[in-house]
Amino acid sequence: MVGELPAQVGDHLFWVPGENGARFPYCHSYLFEDGNRIVVFDPKCGESQLNKALAGIGHEIGDITEIICTHFHLDHSTNNMPLKEKTGAGIWVHELDAPALQSVERFVERYGIEDAGTRIKWQDTLETLGVRPQDIDHVIREGDIVPGGFQTIHTPGHSPGHCCFYKEGVLIAGDLDCTTPWVGNATSNVNDFLASIERLQSMEISSLLPGHGVPIFENIPAALEAYRQKITRLEMHLLEMLSSETLTVDEIVQRVDRMKRERNTNNTGYNIPSRSPIAAHLIYISTRNYLLHLESLHQVKIVLKSGKEAWKSSQG
Repeated sequence: MVGELPAQVGDHLFWVPGENGARFPYCHSYLFEDGNRIVVFDPKCGESQLNKALAGIGHEIGDITEIICTHFHLDHSTNNMPLKEKTGAGIWVHELDAPALQSVERFVERYGIEDAGTRIKWQDTLETLGVRPQDIDHVIREGDIVPGGFQTIHTPGHSPGHCCFYKEGVLIAGDLDCTTPWVGNATSNVNDFLASIERLQSMEISSLLPGHGVPIFENIPAALEAYRQKITRLEMHLLEMLSSETLTVDEIVQRVDRMKRERNTNNTGYNIPSRSPIAAHLIYISTRNYLLHLESLHQVKIVLKSGKEAWKSSQG
């Protein structure tokens, strides 16, 4: 299956593997083909991949009729408008992520960057990577049926409007992908992320088709549980660090980096690569989002340390 392009993964449904192993700035795309209707989910697999896949099922770019977007992130959404301009296809996205696609400024806001200079540089970078205002044709909500007959499953956490799409046991999962949970936006929410995973655990899923990683056709409950436990294990590590010390987020990130070095079997010469200001910011936001979740569970609390926000255990 993996060697074919596209690979059939359901009734009238095809997997288009993303370029660069579907790593940023690409993702896997999925094509639904039924007569003259060609629906593409998250068309950010790469232009060459998409063209080859369409040719493989006897079609071309101009035949695409609808674009379904699981969420606003650029590695899923930045080919929406170029495709719309070539084909006239309508763009479908959840109402909570539509504003970020309709405005570059709103897109940038979701990163929570307070420094004006850094925010301007990041906006320039995003625009270089293809972020631009999008004309949204259809705003979707929980339970809506999108083209291809898939039901909208609103699964927030990764982004406010993240959605999966479900039909007869097949789930197009977007970034609920059973790889590494990512909550690095200011609008990401760990509690919502956990609830979304648990919702999927309650469903009858025979095929989980992710935006990254590889499609899963067996042991899906185990894969989802392992995914959920990645969040709980990380939070346990945070609680261990805060059990006897009060730390700022920056200090926590430094401790995590040090633990990574110490865990490396070839410890000599192993270094955490230097991070760009944006990469450092995303790690900061992600760590703080986990702490906010623990705070909501009354396991940690915010205090001041040398005039800065810091965190300590609520126990004792």
